[in-house]
Amino acid sequence: MGTKLHPSKAKVYYDPSDYNIAQATKELIQLLGPDNVISDLDERRAHSITKWSPAAPTQIPSLVVFPGSTADVSAVLRMCSSVRLHVVGFCGGTSMPGALAATRGGICIDFNRMDKIEEIHSQDMDVVVQPAVDWQDLNVHLEPYDLFFPPDPGPGAKIGGMVCLNSSSDIFVGSRFTESKDRHELFRHKCIPVRTDETMGRVDDSSPCGRMWAINKSGSSSKQWNENATLFLLFSGLQLAVKAYVEQARAAAEQNGGEDFEVSAHKETINAWWGTRKQVGPSLMALKTHPTDLFLNADTAVPMSSLADMID
Repeated sequence: MGTKLHPSKAKVYYDPSDYNIAQATKELIQLLGPDNVISDLDERRAHSITKWSPAAPTQIPSLVVFPGSTADVSAVLRMCSSVRLHVVGFCGGTSMPGALAATRGGICIDFNRMDKIEEIHSQDMDVVVQPAVDWQDLNVHLEPYDLFFPPDPGPGAKIGGMVCLNSSSDIFVGSRFTESKDRHELFRHKCIPVRTDETMGRVDDSSPCGRMWAINKSGSSSKQWNENATLFLLFSGLQLAVKAYVEQARAAAEQNGGEDFEVSAHKETINAWWGTRKQVGPSLMALKTHPTDLFLNADTAVPMSSLADMID
């Protein structure tokens, strides 16, 4: 058990005053150049308030900066620490839980200039990338090696945001040194499985489901779905193992009242079915009747033993 701090000692003080921001702007321009330090109001709002993640009008950064290297990021953070400015990171802008809201003003660091896949070590099954690499683009580059990146967040999500929001696993974050001792960004994903076979399963029951209704109503899917509670399952691995997983899932569905169990190993069908899962958010957004309607979304996290109870 740690020592309880006195409230006056535990509080962190930030200084988003106009004077402090003005001084920081001068220093940031010296570090990054004038084109990479933005104070435009619309740009600042776009980096904190999105259709997926609403925030109060006042919860926006005072500046948006665009570093081009890890050395740039380190210099920006050292400066922000020394003058007590709050920092928010930005990559894909797809976050839903309000992670982009600059509740204390300060600086938004946009990593989109840092979008390179630096190294692929196929024999070691790891990859070194910069934070603004799109996870779907990464899979395109890994496919020739018969490898893939297992985490499956929403479209447009980038590795840096996935690390920040813990929407991934087995990612090591740090830095490496080249022979010239220049510092580079390192995001290393260990244990990238070999993709040898893939099958998609879908099971629904008779319970009405608003999400499937919204998908049908929006026309965002190429298929008209039964508007019932639906579970999508994606199986990857060795062919025999995948077949065994499918049969286990089929048996579990039958034992628990599943009315329709469909399976496909065709890539086009897999992409269409699995893509439908990712259309829930856009489909619900399409139901807004007024620009001021808010889209509120939150993830849930329970112990594995309680997952079925939560869904029920």
